Amino acid sequence: MTMTAPRAPAKALIGDRTRSALRRRAVELGGLALLALAAVFILVLASYSPADPWRFNSTAEAPHNLMGVPGAYVAGALRFSIGWAGWALPAGFAVWGVRFILHRGEERVLTRLVLLLVGVLALAAFLATHAPGPGWQAQHGLGGVLGDSIVKHLLVLLPLSATEALIPVSIGLAAVTVGLVGLGLGINWGEFRHLLHLGGAGLFALAAALWWLIRQLARQGWRALRWGLRRTGEILAERRARAEQVESPPTTPRREPELRRPVLRSEPEAVTAEAELPTEPLPEPGGERLMARIAAAVQARRGEGGLAERLAASGDDADIPIAIAPDRDVWADGARVPPSGPSARTAPPPDPDAAEPAPRVVVRHPAKRPIRQSRAARAEAQPALPLGDEDDAPYDAPPLGLLTSPAAIERQPVSDDALEHNARLLESVLDDYGIRGEITAIRPGPVVTLYEL
Repeated sequence: MTMTAPRAPAKALIGDRTRSALRRRAVELGGLALLALAAVFILVLASYSPADPWRFNSTAEAPHNLMGVPGAYVAGALRFSIGWAGWALPAGFAVWGVRFILHRGEERVLTRLVLLLVGVLALAAFLATHAPGPGWQAQHGLGGVLGDSIVKHLLVLLPLSATEALIPVSIGLAAVTVGLVGLGLGINWGEFRHLLHLGGAGLFALAAALWWLIRQLARQGWRALRWGLRRTGEILAERRARAEQVESPPTTPRREPELRRPVLRSEPEAVTAEAELPTEPLPEPGGERLMARIAAAVQARRGEGGLAERLAASGDDADIPIAIAPDRDVWADGARVPPSGPSARTAPPPDPDAAEPAPRVVVRHPAKRPIRQSRAARAEAQPALPLGDEDDAPYDAPPLGLLTSPAAIERQPVSDDALEHNARLLESVLDDYGIRGEITAIRPGPVVTLYEL
């Protein structure tokens, strides 16, 4: 009997470390593939069009889907079967892709994907309990055909009417959807507590931010209210002071304007005596004789005749010479002659209506010209004999006799006053645009009226 020696175990070609590293890189590549698949599904669902060809829509038009015909078929099938719940598929692929890359719970992927699919069906049923909007063109609801079918069976199972059971079914489906989708995305108890902690912290931060905002608004409002009350008091005080000033006017007398008479000045003139006065003292005449002499002197100045004759007629003491200065004419200077008309102060104000009359617009009516006949009209009035070949003759136009004669057309003439009024309106419009002009002539025509500036 022969004995064999035990063999040593064969060496592995790849070590444990290398095997573990390769497995991790493969999982990360799988995560990248899931992210790419999620991006493709997003493009497929975002570019969905009801007119694209798929199983229940045969058309020869090119598909509008970004992924072509395959994308149109996938989008049509998802929209028909589960409706808006189809968006949960790219969301699940993206979450599991991130988990694979970060190596967080990738070992639970096989069991959780089944729950994710059930959660998508629950989401379709929850969406089916809501009424679609006015832009919804499909015959099924928001959850597709599967969502409508699930809700219909659930309403039949409950011992209530469809209207009464719809709200409880919708609430129950919402709770089931949240639980199944959360489990399908790989969330465990530790991650759930972490999410609750983050949610609580977020809510606390949001509440703190709202409280700070309310305090700031209240503080600013209080400041604005105080400033408004202070400003209102100042305004009321100012108005009260003005009212007191109006009720008790100042006692200072108002100075009226003074009217001063213009001073007329004249140059002093030399007085020449007709005779040399005696040096001896004159006898004192009586009162009556003195008055007679003064009257005679005045009459001699006003009337005609010599001074000696007037004194001789007066009586005694006619030999006393009297020198009388000539009356001073304050208006003797040519530059000081008073104006014959009213002064600037007494003259009446100028009358605006008495200004120069505006030039009248000349309306030039065009002379009536005789209506000239065209060649076609003359040819119709005196037709020519068809001596040439009729086949080579050009096309004969319809006769002009079918048209109305221009001589029989009656036009409503525009009066000259209306034309002048239009001219004034046109001048005012030009003046509004900064153009100053005056219309001097108007040439009315059958179609266009010409205004000459």
